[in-house]
Parts: sequence; C-alpha cells; structure tokens
Amino acid sequence: QKNFLAISDGQAMTGEVFSVDGARHIVQKTARMVRPVLSKPRSRPAYTIVLLLLSVTLASIFSFTRLFGLVDTTYPSAVTTLTSLGLVARPNIRFVTIATEPTAGFCRLARSALANGITLDVLDAEGTFHGHHHKPNMIRVFLRKMNPNDLLVFVDGYDVIIQRSQEEFWDVYSKGFDRNSIVLAAQKSQGAFNAGTPAAETLAHLFPPDPKNPSMRFVNTGGLVGLKKHLRPLLLEYVKMPTEDEQARLSALAVDRRFPLVLDRLSALFYSMHDAYDDLVPDLSVKPPAGRQTVLWKNRNTNLVPWALHFNGMPKNLQQVWKGLNYEEVPVGHDQGYRLHQLVGPETFKNYNDVCTMNLNE
Repeated sequence: QKNFLAISDGQAMTGEVFSVDGARHIVQKTARMVRPVLSKPRSRPAYTIVLLLLSVTLASIFSFTRLFGLVDTTYPSAVTTLTSLGLVARPNIRFVTIATEPTAGFCRLARSALANGITLDVLDAEGTFHGHHHKPNMIRVFLRKMNPNDLLVFVDGYDVIIQRSQEEFWDVYSKGFDRNSIVLAAQKSQGAFNAGTPAAETLAHLFPPDPKNPSMRFVNTGGLVGLKKHLRPLLLEYVKMPTEDEQARLSALAVDRRFPLVLDRLSALFYSMHDAYDDLVPDLSVKPPAGRQTVLWKNRNTNLVPWALHFNGMPKNLQQVWKGLNYEEVPVGHDQGYRLHQLVGPETFKNYNDVCTMNLNE
C-alpha cells in the first residue's frame, strides 16, 4: 500500500499521468503489487482497501488534470475518452447568445440554428448592454438558471452562422476536448493588442503557435464552451479585473493556471474569420443531410468543418457565405423559434416567423 501511494501520488503530482494510458499504467502496477496479497485467504479484507486507494488515485489524476490545465486537443484526457466511448452521460446543452434587437445578423444566426435542430437561448440585452465586456456579466446571470453539470455554448449574436447540428457539436467537443475544460475560440490576430507594443509582445510569448494550425493562436471572445460549475468561478474573477477590454481579460485568464481554459486552436468548433477568411473553403467531399444547407465550409489548413463560422470584422463575407449555404430553402415551422430571457422575469418563446420578416439574402 505504501508503494502504491508513492507511485500514484508521485506521477500525479509531476503531471506525468493525465491520460488513459497513464491511468492504465498505474492500475497495472497496482495489480502486480496487490495480486500476491489478495491471493491469500487471510487477506480478503484487503480488497476494500485496494479499491478505495484505486478510487482515490484515479480521482487525483482527474483533479490534477483539471487544476493544472493538463489538457490538449491532441492528447485528450481519460474523461474525454470515456465520454467518447459513451461511458459518461451527455449533459444538457444550452446554446446561448446575446442580442439587443432582431437584426438581419441575428436572424441569420437563429435560422441557421433552427435548420440544424438547435433552439437558441437569447439573452435580451436591450437597455443593459454597454459594450462587449458586459457579455460575461450577462452569461453569469443566465448561469443561475442552469444546473451545475449543464454545458453552456455561447456564440456572438450578429456575425455567426451555425453549420452543424447539436449531435455533431457534441461529437466534436467530446472527442476533442476535456469535459472539465473551458474552451475559448481562437483567432489569427492579436485584436486590441497592436503589433509592436509591449502588450503584443507579451501576448505572442504567452500564446505560442500550434504546429497543426499556427495561425490560430490568440483568444477570440465570440465562442465559449464550459460546464456551469467551471464557468461560474471564471466569470466571478472576470468581473474583478480592472480593464474593460474583453480580449485582454480573457487572455489574462487563459494563462492563469487556476482556470482550465484551452483555446480551440484547430478551429474544430469555432472558426474566426478576421484575417483568416481566405482559409475558408467549401468541403465538396461531404454532402449535408437532406433539408440542410447545400455546402459545408472547412478550414483548409486543418481540413476540419467547424461547428460555427464567426465573421468577426467580415460582414461582406458573411453575406456571400450565407447565400451559398442556401438556408432560405430550409422551411421554418410555425412552432419554431427561440427562448428570450430578460435579466428579470420569466423566459418567453419567440416565434421565428413573427420576428424575422426581412429578406436575409439582401
């Protein structure tokens, strides 16, 4: 038992064990040590002790994985692998955005969501939205309506198009990311940090390029995924920060080891267009299901089809891609729409056809 604790604690503390292979290695070592003891009739009670120690060890592995951010999309953790095998239940997923009014940009997002079988939760920011740095505050209020193990998926409200279903989102997310991590969208440019400034140089050092997709290396605030129980402490820390710059806050938190933040560097979930539109190309090898758009778009650098396309700073390109998606041919039922949430009061259901009456192709 003493040797068992030394092996498990030593490897977990040094961060050498955060994958299924590592966990299997510990279990095998444990089995070799305890098999001679358990084979003796007088040692049968030791079963309880061994099982207890094994449970504590595996819990330690997952805890240290979450605490120190030992998560990478290339080497998913044990939790991720168990989830992809169907051994961990899929959580309730809430797809959330923020809107002050139903503009054409918002209606494109809502229609693309409905075409892919997704009903949005829309946070009504009318009269309360005073800049992008208020988004996390509104999300924090919405979290009160969610259960601790619910998964929140946030996208910006006016320049995003969804091109894959909820099931496809879960398939990509569960196989590519640790469930105990908070996923942020990534983008090519440094955004508010002007090139050549000390802040930009620091940011470039803190976010080195990923060899598989070196251009997507900086935080983009238009896409966020996380369980309520992990998002709540992150957003509480966010509101304490002195700067009002949204990217600056989340960039600082992304390198803070207290929070399990990872960037979607491969653009598997979110593709941010700013300075990267030329890398978006039609994927002619995949035909969308019947009743969906006529083409899917992929990142030619990674050959992945993102769940959502974020046209940050690229409104004209959004219009071009929207027409190619041909969502106008996907009918919207009279009972379809989105859930509108006021900061105070109950939610209300809004019928899409009653709200979005404009021609979205113009």
